Amino acid sequence: MEQDANLIPVEVPPDTPVVLAKAPVTPVASYIHTAVLVLIMLGIAALSAIASREGRLVQGSLVVKYIQQIAFLWTLAAVTAYGLRLRGVSAKELMGRKWKSFDDFLFDVFLAGCFWIGALLVMYLLRLALGTVPDASNPNALKEATKALAPLIPRTGLEMGLWVLLSLSAGFCEEFVFRGYLQRQFTALTRNAAIGIVLSAAVFGAGHTYQGAGQGVMLGVFGAMLGLLAYYRKSIKPGIIAHAWQDICAGLLLSLLLRIQK
Repeated sequence: MEQDANLIPVEVPPDTPVVLAKAPVTPVASYIHTAVLVLIMLGIAALSAIASREGRLVQGSLVVKYIQQIAFLWTLAAVTAYGLRLRGVSAKELMGRKWKSFDDFLFDVFLAGCFWIGALLVMYLLRLALGTVPDASNPNALKEATKALAPLIPRTGLEMGLWVLLSLSAGFCEEFVFRGYLQRQFTALTRNAAIGIVLSAAVFGAGHTYQGAGQGVMLGVFGAMLGLLAYYRKSIKPGIIAHAWQDICAGLLLSLLLRIQK
């Protein structure tokens, strides 16, 4: 091939650093699919909030409610995976970096544990700032603080077993949908990782407002922290572990404390 006579070859010193341009985040599904998915989640959250205010959310068998929630979570994950499939994207891509060794797995478990402790501290400080920390000197403080959630807390052995299964399902499905899918979609749409994290966390918090507006805000903050974890680790696996563990501990601990206070 002939060379252009006007081009002058330039020698580059061997120690010159090479700067690689960062590839932009690309959407993993159509934005129509994303919009429909978000509208479905917000619609169900709104209906749940109305049912909660009218007292219908706590009526009926708790076992049935747990099974319904488990089915809903996996349906949500399946609808998300379907959107990926239409674009030819593997669901594994949303999981992030692979575990190449057992040490990788142990590190993610360790990271999830450190994150969980840090998240508890942040949530406590936030509650302290908002003045929503129960007064330890008031014997009825815990009951008052958990009044909205008390009917949904497991008590029997069967309910506790289903609660663990529900928590594991929430840990995987919600991280897959919110941190794996929505965060990626919002980041691609806005071309800004911070905005992607905030938007996915906002939808996550809004989806839990049936537990109360304050709890929705708290979970929105928790979602943002999970989003940061996924962004810096390039994987949703530590978040899945931390999320599931948080839900398991919260339900079983509240169940134990309410029994003690009886």
